[in-house]
This record gives sequence, structure tokens and C-alpha cells, in this order.
Amino acid sequence: MRISLVKSLRLFACPKGFDKKDNAATQINAIRSWLTWLDGDQITLVGEDPGVKEITESYGLRWAKVETNDLGTPFIESMFRAGEQSGNENYLCYINSDILMFPEICDILTTEILDHSLIVGTRWDLEKFELSSSNISNEPESTQSVLLSQSREHARTGIDYFIYPRGTRPAISRDLLLGRNYWDHHLIYLWNQAKLRTIDVSGKVRPIHVNHNYEHIANLEKRVHFSPEFETNKRITRKKLADLDFTTHFVDSNSRVRKNLRRKLQAYIRRSRKRVFDYIVAFGGITTKKIIRRNLFQ
Repeated sequence: MRISLVKSLRLFACPKGFDKKDNAATQINAIRSWLTWLDGDQITLVGEDPGVKEITESYGLRWAKVETNDLGTPFIESMFRAGEQSGNENYLCYINSDILMFPEICDILTTEILDHSLIVGTRWDLEKFELSSSNISNEPESTQSVLLSQSREHARTGIDYFIYPRGTRPAISRDLLLGRNYWDHHLIYLWNQAKLRTIDVSGKVRPIHVNHNYEHIANLEKRVHFSPEFETNKRITRKKLADLDFTTHFVDSNSRVRKNLRRKLQAYIRRSRKRVFDYIVAFGGITTKKIIRRNLFQ
């Protein structure tokens, strides 16, 4: 018999400031979606950006401080520690603050799936949210269906939530930064190295992400997603990364946990083929490698 663990879960997030209209609207919609399957007292907002503490009071949530660098960017380890210490639940969920998560996630919050495991998955990207926030609270299932019909599944590199049992989180570098490249893939790598199950539930859970710009990142070059903080994360992770192709298990459409051997093998073959081609290009003087690769490998 499967036992639901919804009441044993602490969800935490680290929002950007609510002083900008787009950030505020998206993050409030996300909070409303979480409240369709969790009590307010099971949710913690971490951080001291404008409006964060006030929003926790408005919605009956918990609040916690977080350590940041000189630019105000939160440290991952401090954020996880703050979320974990804000309650005593046996299971924890970090989620990005702009992710709408609906009640369908309750189907995978069971002992069979969660025990000794890290739960992760991809998201669905939406260009613009045009429904009333009240639709989320009153009709979460139909609202999700409408939003999914207007969304596109993100690549398997996008990871926006981490669910795990208390006491199983591996040690994280103190200087790793939230919201900058590499940190999410590095966490999957750390769990894999700790010999714990990492389970991709993308086939069962479809959270919604409203696309946005990256103006909140200090010293960001507009041409590419680069900033000195990205380089900090790159140095810390040192290519110790794993995306959803390299989880140890996945959940199929019948909610059964299966080993991920086939998808891992396919990913290794695909990436090895790309590396071989890039090597040939580098030494053969081919300047149109993107066009050629698209024609050869699609």
C-alpha cells in the first residue's frame, strides 16, 4: 500500500524581490499553486529581498534568512540549511520561486518513490500567463491543463525542484550560488556520488514556468548569459555535473520506478558522437559545424 507523504513535506523557495510587477505576479501565482496541495505552514520563503517577509505574512507562510554574497545572491548551502531548519518535516522540497506546481505531484509523494531518493524533473515553459490568479486556487487541475496546452516542455537540462528525505542531502560547497549556471546539475551529481537514488519524475509531474528575462543578475552581459557569478559556479563544480539523462532511475507513466540504464546509454552515445564530430571539425577546419551537425545527427 502506498502511503502519501504530503503532510510530511516542507517546501521552501528563495524568491526574488516582489517590488517588480512581473516578478511579483509570477511568484504569487506560484505560491497560490503550492497552496492547492500544501498548508501555508508547510511552506517557507527564504531571503530578505523586498516584499518577501510581507508575502509570507499575507499568505500564512514561514520565513527564514539566508546568507548572500556582496551582490545579494543567495548561497545554495545556506538556503537549503535555512529551509531545512524552518520545520521538522521528514521530507523536503526546494523549488524555484517562479515554478507553478500543481496537485498532480501528490501522486509521486509516496514512501516507495521518496525513501532514500532525490526526486527531480523538468518543467514546461509558458510565454505569458493570462489567467486570473483565482483560477489557480479554485480550479487547479483545469488551470494546469489550459497552461500546458500553451506551453512547451523544456529541454532535459532544466531542473527546478529537488525533493528528498531529511538527512540525506550531501555536503554542498558554501560558495555555490543560486540561480547561476551549473548548480542544479551539480546537486544531481552529488546525490549520485553519495550512492543514493536520483529519480526523474518528468513523465508524471509537469510544473509550469513563465519565461522571463535575467535583468536581476548583476553584471550580466546581454549578448550571452554570462556574469562573474557564473564563472564562480563553474570553478566550484569543475564539470562535476549530471542532468536528467543521468539520474539513476525514472518514474514511468504507471508511477513505477525503473532503472535508467537505457536513457543513460543513449545519452552517452549522443554526447560521444558530438565530441567526436567537434574534434574532427576542430582539426579539419570546418567552419559550418552547426549546420553540418544538424544535417547529420537529427
